[in-house]
Amino acid sequence: MATVGGQSVVTLLFTDLVGSTQLTDALGDEGAQEILRIHNALVREEVGRHGGSEVKTMGDGFMIAFKSPTSALACAVAIQRAIAQHNREQPTREFMVRMGLNAGEAIQEEADFFGSAVIVAARIAALAEGGEILTSEAVKQLGQGVRGSEYEFKGEFQLKGFREPYRVYQVVSGPAGRPTVAALRKPQFVGREMEVESLAEWERQLAGEFAMPEFGEWFARMMTLVDCGRRDFYHIK
Repeated sequence: MATVGGQSVVTLLFTDLVGSTQLTDALGDEGAQEILRIHNALVREEVGRHGGSEVKTMGDGFMIAFKSPTSALACAVAIQRAIAQHNREQPTREFMVRMGLNAGEAIQEEADFFGSAVIVAARIAALAEGGEILTSEAVKQLGQGVRGSEYEFKGEFQLKGFREPYRVYQVVSGPAGRPTVAALRKPQFVGREMEVESLAEWERQLAGEFAMPEFGEWFARMMTLVDCGRRDFYHIK
């Protein structure tokens, strides 16, 4: 890690809780604050486990510094997996996080870091969608030795404030060689559990009433319409 007033290579991870305003609208202030507490606890647990240093919190996210890009990558993947597990266990309190990584020389003053490497990491995080881990080419190259890591090229992006475009990659698997994103891409029904259960119960009743073979094709068409209606009801794209 960089010394006070000095400059050396550091890997920076930015995280951001997605849709915090929508969570507040759906769950109320207390419910949204509970989500934030869960989010903070999950992130801090993995940061401590992977040797990271919490630089600061920024509303709904963190800025975290690591001595090595491999530790930063492993931590990012572990956080997403912890969130995915939480969402499976508590679907009424699910949430998603976007992440961005960059490595480079940064200036450390007291407990904070400054410089272009920091700005690039923040800009890359802003490009990510919920459940995604995006990284600069620098982190990808330095983290090539991480067993099981795979990357998908997302494109070249003109980051605000920088003249040259940056090549950005999505981390699609981590040190354990398992997908980190696909399982997280699912519709969000936060605050609508009663409506979802009502639709599911209606489907079960229809299935029991029209289980005879001659109604099979008709029932399949009806379920397609139910699914389309549910998607429209929840504004799912």
